[in-house]
Amino acid sequence: MLPINGNSGFTRSNRRVGDRPANNRSHRRLQHRHGRISIMIGPSSSEVETSLAAAVQNYLLAEPNDYISEDKNLRSVCSWLGRWLRDMLENTDGWGPYRSMDDVSPCTADRRSSTDLELRGLLIWMDDGTREWKEPLFARIHLSGNPSAPMECKVLVGDADRGLGKVSHGTAHDYPFVPVERWLFTFAVPRTCAQLG
Repeated sequence: MLPINGNSGFTRSNRRVGDRPANNRSHRRLQHRHGRISIMIGPSSSEVETSLAAAVQNYLLAEPNDYISEDKNLRSVCSWLGRWLRDMLENTDGWGPYRSMDDVSPCTADRRSSTDLELRGLLIWMDDGTREWKEPLFARIHLSGNPSAPMECKVLVGDADRGLGKVSHGTAHDYPFVPVERWLFTFAVPRTCAQLG
């Protein structure tokens, strides 16, 4: 499961760019032919994951809003998903020290069942504090009903064929209408979810 800052084994103030986490058991990086997979393991649950699971549950139980951009329950899901992704990206090779995750903007949200949500959207980020970019994002979240492991999720970020920082925020983006064939980053909780399609 994804540890939060205080329980992650990282000492941010003492960590230099490029250093590995102090607790190698809490973070592993895998390579595969389509990009990177980052899998966080550690404590059975975290505050961020629990809050994200609660936000997803609230969204799935609420009446759908006809306007996705005005759906306060979906905005809560995106806010917690953004917090989760921020930590994942900061500790991932290929992201870099001068990039910061800003927001998750939803494009589509599909209620697959009372416990499953599929979200397609855009991850908004800044490169050095002056320019904003956006990347495609796909998230599949399943609520487990288990308090010690409240959710399973797989999140895909970035188009590997296009690369990072190619579409500036405020310009048109063709995702999700044009699907991404190869993703740059894959994040999963628990690790068995990395193999899900």
